[in-house]
Amino acid sequence: MENNKSDILKMVYSECNEHAREQPKRRDSIIIIYISVYAAYIGLYASKVILSTFLVISLGIVMVVFGALCSFIIVNFRSWSIQYVSCARAISILLLEGLSHESPKEITHKLKIKIKRPQDTLKWFFFRPENIIVITFIILSATPVIVALDSIPVMKISLKALIAVEIIVIYVILFCIYLIVQIKQADSGEIKTRKKGKTSISTVTPWIINFD
Repeated sequence: MENNKSDILKMVYSECNEHAREQPKRRDSIIIIYISVYAAYIGLYASKVILSTFLVISLGIVMVVFGALCSFIIVNFRSWSIQYVSCARAISILLLEGLSHESPKEITHKLKIKIKRPQDTLKWFFFRPENIIVITFIILSATPVIVALDSIPVMKISLKALIAVEIIVIYVILFCIYLIVQIKQADSGEIKTRKKGKTSISTVTPWIINFD
């Protein structure tokens, strides 16, 4: 029986590693798609084609919304990557310690305890290479605002710069806060979610190690 449990955990361990490798690939695919669309937008604006101010601003807004959606997805990919790596580490520790007669519920409880990892300080948060990629993309996805404002001929350059900086700073700060919250939850192994039809927020265990 113990061997069967160990075999199942080894299979889950392999699946965790596979999912962890897939998250950066999916993130990179989203980034490539966004950059391709962004390049087309910049190319259209820089071309000799006469475009109305309304059209350029509308496309700029669409690009910012599209960038925000991509940023949201990429942040979640980052969170899931941490969760899968933490789950794989927790399973390896449990396998090294050995299993006896634990029920699936007891195994889940042990993994929930072992999945927790030390929280990074805010300083080290910004030095994680994976986080730097996400933050860089967030900043990039806010820059279509500059193109949109640049197309307004009646506005002074200084005012355009001021508005652009304010929008970009607020945008980046909000997404960085969201990124920090998601990563802290992933590191703690406690993902907060709101169940359908309920107003309260509950904590759930990553699905891949939930044997209840």
